[in-house]
Amino acid sequence: TAYRTAGKTGGVRLNGAAISPMQSHLWTHLLRSPRTTGSLVPSSAHLARAMADCARGASRVLELGAGTGPVTLALRRHFDLAQMRCVELQPQMATRLQREHPGLTVVHGCALAALRDDVAAPGTAVVSSLPFRSLPDAFKAEFVRELGLFLHRCPDAFVVQFTYQPRAPFSPP
Repeated sequence: TAYRTAGKTGGVRLNGAAISPMQSHLWTHLLRSPRTTGSLVPSSAHLARAMADCARGASRVLELGAGTGPVTLALRRHFDLAQMRCVELQPQMATRLQREHPGLTVVHGCALAALRDDVAAPGTAVVSSLPFRSLPDAFKAEFVRELGLFLHRCPDAFVVQFTYQPRAPFSPP
């Protein structure tokens, strides 16, 4: 049961435990749009580092579903801001990413449109935190098609995608 506390600190608590403003936002977004929220907690630092390590060697990064930014932060350890472009569907999170990473190109929009509109650059790493297990099948099919087109027009590009399941979230294009 969630409830708000009173007093100077305020905030949201769940069964007595404090919830960060971003976790509260994730809960709210989950209730409004469950298919576009993959998790109620940000990616762990360990997962973020692993994804960033997989992107090493790329000439640039297109991060899809940047969310609360832990993967973005890990990517910044390997890439200059000029080499990165982040896409986030939720406006509050996109604004927060831009505020926390001045100079970073943050696009508030759909990952599908970003793949269609991105300038094809050799060696691009598409780093995705999209919640494929919860997305509608029609979106997944269209995304995989667009991903295939992106990889075709962008020599040496590759994809870094995680999933919480023991199988791939989609079949490669």
